[in-house]
Amino acid sequence: MIVNPVSYLAALLLLGPALMLLLGALPAAVASRHPLVVGRLIQAVGLASLLSTLAAVLLAALGDTQPPVTLLVLGSDTGPIPLALSVLADSLTFTVLGLVSLLAAIIARYSTNYLA
Repeated sequence: MIVNPVSYLAALLLLGPALMLLLGALPAAVASRHPLVVGRLIQAVGLASLLSTLAAVLLAALGDTQPPVTLLVLGSDTGPIPLALSVLADSLTFTVLGLVSLLAAIIARYSTNYLA
């Protein structure tokens, strides 16, 4: 079985934002009923996002892929409505995603303790 390291890189890069979007879709009524559980869940998602970004950076640095590389393409640039969404991984992508993940983890930790 041949494994493509680019697919792992795409999965790791998109894991953090996907978890944050899932957590953001949590209804307010559920979040209000269980504030401590949701607070800990926010902290866990922030930490998971940071760790997945660090793992993606290590995989890109140690792998055979030469950045920038297009990791994922959704849609098509041909047809009646040309619309395509792609994820391009280069050093700027890793830097910004790492900073945003770190900031999200710090804010989640601070806000949970502050609001408790």
